[in-house]
Amino acid sequence: MDIKSLLIITFIVNLFLGVFTLIIKQKQKYITDVSYWVIANFLMAGSYLLFGLRGIIPDLFSIVFANTFSYLVIISRYYGFKNMFNKKVVKSEYIFFSIFLIILMLHLSYFTFIDNNIYYRTIFARAGFSFLAIVLGIFMLRGTPKNERFVGQVASFCYFIFAILSIPYILSWVYNTEYRSLFAPNVYTFLMLVTNLFLDIIWSTSLLYISSQRNFEKQIESEKRLQSLFNNSHDGIVMLNRDGKIIDFNPAYSKMLGYSREELMDTDFYKITPENWYNWEQKEVIEKLASDNAFTITYEKEYIRKDNEIFPIELSAFNANDIEGKSHYWGIVKDISERKKNEKSIKARLELNEFSLTHSLNEVLQKTIDLICVLTNSPIGFFHFVDENQEKITLQAWSTNTITDFCRIKPEPGHYLVEDAGIWADCIRTKKPVIHNDYKSLTHKKELPDGHAELVRESIVPILRNGKVVAILGIGNKQNLYDQKDIDFVIFFADVVYGIIERKKQEQEIEDQNIKLNELNATKDKFISILAHDLRNPFSSIVQISEILVEEVKSGRSDNIAKFANVLQKTSKTTYNLLENLLQWARSQQNKIPYNPQKADLYLLVYECLNIINCNAAAKKIDINSEITEKQFIYVDSGMVKTVIRNLLSNAIKFTPVSGKITITSAVIQNQIEITISDTGVGMDENTQNTLFKLGQTKSFKGTEGETGSGFGLILCKEFVEKHGGQIWAETEKGKGCDFKFTMPVYNE
Repeated sequence: MDIKSLLIITFIVNLFLGVFTLIIKQKQKYITDVSYWVIANFLMAGSYLLFGLRGIIPDLFSIVFANTFSYLVIISRYYGFKNMFNKKVVKSEYIFFSIFLIILMLHLSYFTFIDNNIYYRTIFARAGFSFLAIVLGIFMLRGTPKNERFVGQVASFCYFIFAILSIPYILSWVYNTEYRSLFAPNVYTFLMLVTNLFLDIIWSTSLLYISSQRNFEKQIESEKRLQSLFNNSHDGIVMLNRDGKIIDFNPAYSKMLGYSREELMDTDFYKITPENWYNWEQKEVIEKLASDNAFTITYEKEYIRKDNEIFPIELSAFNANDIEGKSHYWGIVKDISERKKNEKSIKARLELNEFSLTHSLNEVLQKTIDLICVLTNSPIGFFHFVDENQEKITLQAWSTNTITDFCRIKPEPGHYLVEDAGIWADCIRTKKPVIHNDYKSLTHKKELPDGHAELVRESIVPILRNGKVVAILGIGNKQNLYDQKDIDFVIFFADVVYGIIERKKQEQEIEDQNIKLNELNATKDKFISILAHDLRNPFSSIVQISEILVEEVKSGRSDNIAKFANVLQKTSKTTYNLLENLLQWARSQQNKIPYNPQKADLYLLVYECLNIINCNAAAKKIDINSEITEKQFIYVDSGMVKTVIRNLLSNAIKFTPVSGKITITSAVIQNQIEITISDTGVGMDENTQNTLFKLGQTKSFKGTEGETGSGFGLILCKEFVEKHGGQIWAETEKGKGCDFKFTMPVYNE
């Protein structure tokens, strides 16, 4: 075979290698970094073609361009080699290659067009090829990463073989003039071309294989990383086919829904979606995903867990291909239950704060319990206070559902000793939240009272201030198990509501202080009124009557002395009683009246009062009947109680007409004795009744026989009754008499 035929074959082989590499690059996804090698194959094919057409085409192409293409082949393969390892060609390499090419082209042009000397031209060109091949071979060997050493050795081997084969070729041109022609039958030229042909094939196929393997390994590693990301993602990731069937998902997705992988695989997507989402999701998501591969959407919806709990999620839906290139629907799912709960918490907190501005403490507690029950899906809820000594629970508030739907007995405020309380009070004893998710299985619980709501599970948290439990907040009978998230949520709300309670208490203290201040002002005004009117007028009358009596005595007239003396006596007695009540009340306000409760017989106390008051009743022919029996013992300050009874009897005598009747009765009600003083007097209207016992509002009316008074005795009665923890009130109608009632504590052995 002659040299020209061999050049044509080499051209065809390199052209084929270039086309083959280009097709493989486009078809195989694992081959991505062979662009420079495709260029090198086409440049090599062009170089051999131009060499083969020498003598037919101008020397510019067959000599200058042909040799330049050969140099560019070596450089392109070097660029491709560096590209394989993601390395950039440095500036110094660019300068070196540029200078080398310029020198080459100048040399070839000079010995072709100025001094046409094939000997020097060939020797220089071939020596340049060898030098460049050796330099780049060394660069490749040194620049190869340690884990890719084999690749660098293959590339360097090809370059070194090419350089070594150039040596005999150059020597043949130096010592044998017959070989100084490209197409001369030179065995060294033939051997060099054949070797170059095989090196081109080895270079292209081996590095093509190495590139595919490397990229395949990279792809596998990338897929492993993606799979790891897929498996370890905290968000759920799901893949659906075009029929809406779940065909793949990560562990976070199945855990979110509570299903095993086997249960969820090939499940219809709508199995885990509430029905109210079907139409909207089909129209706004599925249909748009099916018609537009670039369509993406992020929206909030709801899912259904295996235990049928509905919870909120955020879903990002889009189209994407799987490993095999098939397009599927993909979704990234976030459980936003906590976010939604936090949003609701903030909204509820603002709502509670606003609500508390215009509502009472009990109303705030009621609304708080109802809100917490809604936000935790708990039908039962309660809020109770704990005393300073950590011994007594004050039953305070229950959720509306507890009262209306779950308890057959109506929960009412009261007190409960901690030592008598069941396991629900463990949060007070331990000062820690408690959860009982299986209440029935607890062995140390106490029996619930009849009519109490049936408990399935409960969670109770203590509210702590300065190391002491000040209140407890509990919820119960949630459909799912209570967990730490529920505890944290209830603790948050408990602190919020107790902050409101503390604020409301401060507001109440301020209001109470304002009321007390108003009462003090009223007391002052009442004092001034009494001093200016109720005492001044009687003393003025006494002075006037005394002056008349003096005049009567001086004039020797005695017929009117008895009449004026009688008036003077009544006025003095009334004034004295008023002054006595006033002094007692004033001492009471200053806490100067000693309060010494002792065992006392109510019968004897009433008897003593009747002995004092009977003369007044007899003057109006009023019958006083006491139905109090002996040995009704009460625990009171006897002096205070007698003052109350005397004032109420005096009041009854004052407003009862001549020949009227007064009755004294008693009745034991729980730990109190209710004492009633009834008269057949004139009674009073509702407006007058509403002013009784109120300082600054109580009015004084004349009695049936013109008796006067200040109304101050009832104020004193109220002070003394409340000192004993009792109550005093009146039941009356205009013209139908009056019943004054008050309570005193029973004496217990």
